[in-house]
Amino acid sequence: MDSHSPKWLSLGPICLGRVHWCRSQEVKPTVPSILTMATDFMSTYANDLLNGRKEAIVKRYDPRGCYRVGQGKKSFETPEDTRMLYGEKWHAPASFTGRTSLTSV
Repeated sequence: MDSHSPKWLSLGPICLGRVHWCRSQEVKPTVPSILTMATDFMSTYANDLLNGRKEAIVKRYDPRGCYRVGQGKKSFETPEDTRMLYGEKWHAPASFTGRTSLTSV
């Protein structure tokens, strides 16, 4: 059978169409929305707070240090300051209710 045979040519579009169909069926990974990521973060954070997981809470902070803001003050804390706060002075709350405007977006 030579390459100019009508049977050979009629199979070409079928094969190409099938390859195209397979390509269009590729599964693309989904990227969670910022709202989903924030909700997940707050959920796991609340769980860490309620269960008194001090080390897990400390690991959430930037290892270079952080600014603590509150009661009209702003101060820089080293990682050691944060570890000392949660290790010695902090106690797990009896309950925790997070409030955020993110969930109302």
